[in-house]
Amino acid sequence: MVNAIAIPKILIGTWSLLNTTPTDLNGVPKPPEEPGYGHHPTGQILYTPTHMSANIMSTDRAHRPASLAWPANTTEKLQNWAIVGRTTLHYAGPLTALEGSGDKNGRLIHGPLTVSNRPSWDGTPQERNYTLTEEEVTVEGEGGEVRKRLVLHLWARNETSKNIANLFWEKIA
Repeated sequence: MVNAIAIPKILIGTWSLLNTTPTDLNGVPKPPEEPGYGHHPTGQILYTPTHMSANIMSTDRAHRPASLAWPANTTEKLQNWAIVGRTTLHYAGPLTALEGSGDKNGRLIHGPLTVSNRPSWDGTPQERNYTLTEEEVTVEGEGGEVRKRLVLHLWARNETSKNIANLFWEKIA
């Protein structure tokens, strides 16, 4: 068992999804296909000193039936709700940093999850590796202003599917 430590303070806050980039186990980008969250997903991940919450969803029109209302009514087609459910990921639970984690990189445990729209994830720990980098970006429409942004790269290696799920987030608060 690896010892848990306090969450690095630099991680605490709200992060906005920049992109998802699946690769094979050698880090080679996988060919374009229909990704689970669609082609242009959006999302946020929130970290507090002790807990986390992640929400990712497709923005592809085909995955967002405009006719759906909340609360759901009996006239809506269940397959439309299934499309939304298939192209979203939501989960939350305790957050733990593993020994050796710091301000630049490390390992996190999301969980054991107390909330998940994936029933197989209920009560499970989801391990994520992370790297933090600071990038300079040119802001379009603002006279080419250059600003710095903090980018969080989360990734999980899956030996069964022989891929690495790479998610890149920008700190927004």
